[in-house]
Amino acid sequence: MGIRTCSICRKSSDTEEDELLYGEWMINQDITVHYFCLLLSTQLHQRGGDAAGILGFLLRDIRREIAAAKQRKCIYCQEIGASINCNKCGKCFHLVCGIEHHVVSEFCHAFRSFCEDCRPIDDYQKKLIRHPPQPVPICNICYKPILAFALHRVVYGDCCRKGFVHRTCMRRYALSSGYYLRCIWCRDEKFRDLIRLQSIFVPDRDATWERERHAYRELHTRHLTCQMKDCICTKGRDYNKNTWKILACKLCASTAAHLKCLPPHQKQAECFKCDTCEDVEKKLITNKQNEQRHRCANVGTKNTKIDSSFYMTKTGPSQNEILMPDDDKSPVVSDNDDTVSSVWSQVTVIPSQRPSADTCLIPKLQGHVMRPPLALKESFGCLDEPYFYLVIYEFDDQTDECTGTCTLRFKNDDDRIKDQSTKALEKLQLRDEDIWFRDSEPETISLLCTQ
Repeated sequence: MGIRTCSICRKSSDTEEDELLYGEWMINQDITVHYFCLLLSTQLHQRGGDAAGILGFLLRDIRREIAAAKQRKCIYCQEIGASINCNKCGKCFHLVCGIEHHVVSEFCHAFRSFCEDCRPIDDYQKKLIRHPPQPVPICNICYKPILAFALHRVVYGDCCRKGFVHRTCMRRYALSSGYYLRCIWCRDEKFRDLIRLQSIFVPDRDATWERERHAYRELHTRHLTCQMKDCICTKGRDYNKNTWKILACKLCASTAAHLKCLPPHQKQAECFKCDTCEDVEKKLITNKQNEQRHRCANVGTKNTKIDSSFYMTKTGPSQNEILMPDDDKSPVVSDNDDTVSSVWSQVTVIPSQRPSADTCLIPKLQGHVMRPPLALKESFGCLDEPYFYLVIYEFDDQTDECTGTCTLRFKNDDDRIKDQSTKALEKLQLRDEDIWFRDSEPETISLLCTQ
């Protein structure tokens, strides 16, 4: 692996040990970052799902954080690119510098970090600092002595407190174990969550030994029997020798048949697929072709390296609570961002006047008036989402002034949106559950009020 430079912290790394400390390299378009830089950056919020941007971090948010980090200096090295703040004192530092200066990071919930002076210390940790364990403890993973005992070098089971291991050993063990990780002393499942508070990243995925190729080969070894309706073998359905070779279904392996009993097209190819699998395969091919016909040109699919098994949920402000800059007023309605194009999008006509009261079919909807014909702004959909979004303008019932926009969400199989023409959408009959979120757009409101 060549030397790479993180777009956020501006630090380079190229060894396997670096990946344990800073996380896997994540690459999408022109962005190359340490995964832990994404998780631990204080001002970077995760606003998407696991398929959006880089594991939930939208590319526009990452670029915004890269630009902001260039204005911040690390308290330790005095270089730009610092993106992590101490949750207590507010010191700003790089991920790399923080590790070198014994910062404690919590790999869960809001992914907070604490500098060495502010890190939370309980009574047990105070006791370890005052009186290190004697004799010198042995690491229960590598079985080597833990020399120069210090809290930033070790991990212990806070569930039982029966031993210690090197922090590097535990990082490697946790990364391999995933959600199979248990306390190595008492086998308690809480251990997995507790060590995340000791700067240990535990991925929510299968263990590496579960994901190895042919890990369950022996489970697929079984006796084969010809299951064709008309088996022509005179020696019985179980005979599997010489020219009476039995083939298992290439896709499911749950059914089998003699090669000579197969239909001509499968016999010639020496490839058996049962009727059920053939039907499923045809449907998948048809669905894929339909998806490609409706898919817009994908952006950012080249030069992409993202291991989705590392996906973690970072808690923080909700999508609507995050303050967006004035030049980015597009509502966040899905997990996708500028790396994924909309499936379809159409801009509809904006009426210059509010519909008259005598056309009212719905009196009120959650305190706001929405009367057919609706004042449409736009409609769109997003890849990998089974929803259709419709943005409409809302008006005050007393003053007839535009109060903002309301984004409505409908399932694609909703009978009300079978016809997506402008006239049909203007006459939609709405329900409370159709409301996805509301937004206020001052410039648009001012424009409409002057018409």
